Amino acid sequence: MVFLGTCTGGRVRDFHEALAALNRAGGEIAEGVQLVITPASREVADTLRADGTLAKFESLGAIVTETGCGSCCGTSGMIPADGVNVLSTANRNFKARMGNATASIYLASPAACGASAATGRITDPRAERAAR
Repeated sequence: MVFLGTCTGGRVRDFHEALAALNRAGGEIAEGVQLVITPASREVADTLRADGTLAKFESLGAIVTETGCGSCCGTSGMIPADGVNVLSTANRNFKARMGNATASIYLASPAACGASAATGRITDPRAERAAR
């Protein structure tokens, strides 16, 4: 699972950065990867809707959730399944942070999350057209 969102990783520029990195790394979400998008606020969601960013993520198969808290703190939204590895733009990754104590959560930049969504593994977004 790749999670883009939260109050610390859900700004307009974060989603633009992630989408650009995803496009550089191949332009599609890798098979088996669940990409979850949660804008930090209604204003962010409105901006991303207006500029086409949310539509692009949705066309790739990303799941766009309601704004605000949810998946990051494990209270609602997309909670990872047992044993799932999550790459997240959130700012915390302690045990059970996303609502499942058996999931492993790794923190990364929006660009690393975007590139990793395309490759299906943790990927350095600085690599020229990240190897698939």
